[in-house]
Amino acid sequence: MDPFSLLMLAQGAVSAIKQGCEFLHQGRIQLEGAKKTIEGVQSDLKAVKGIFDWFIGLFISKPKKDEAVKPVAQAQAKAKAASKQSYQEMELLLFKSIGDNLGTLFDTQQQINNYYIELEEESKTNYDPAQNTSKKAVERVLIELQMEQLLQDVREAMVYAPPEMKDMYSRFLKMHGQIEREQEWA
Repeated sequence: MDPFSLLMLAQGAVSAIKQGCEFLHQGRIQLEGAKKTIEGVQSDLKAVKGIFDWFIGLFISKPKKDEAVKPVAQAQAKAKAASKQSYQEMELLLFKSIGDNLGTLFDTQQQINNYYIELEEESKTNYDPAQNTSKKAVERVLIELQMEQLLQDVREAMVYAPPEMKDMYSRFLKMHGQIEREQEWA
């Protein structure tokens, strides 16, 4: 596969990673907004209930407690737990997608590096007086610059990702270094 096709593949992976990070960020913002809205509605309901209880208390000496409130509260708690679980499942799928796309990006980077090694070996072993070295140099530089930009975009997207992602990128870098040391040892 030529390096520009590999760059297009890498660009797609970077876009998916950035989109996954953005989905996590937007999901967290929407959940926080929904939580604030629910809390506001609940406080309004408590205020209205308090006024209603006070009004009924004017006419009835002992207000009866409504037992139907508990099942409603339990149903709301179950619905909240179900929505939280579904968000957690969605979050897990986004993490997996981001990880898969990181794998695609780094596979692509490895393929480009292997391509460069082949070009260097060919350049060192085969003399071609007819080749346009300037054109080959520009091609290599453009690919290097694009890969650097893609890796920078990924790094920025993951470093500024929502707290749910923890420090995934720095953990990745540590693990990558560890695996490289293990491979050197082997």
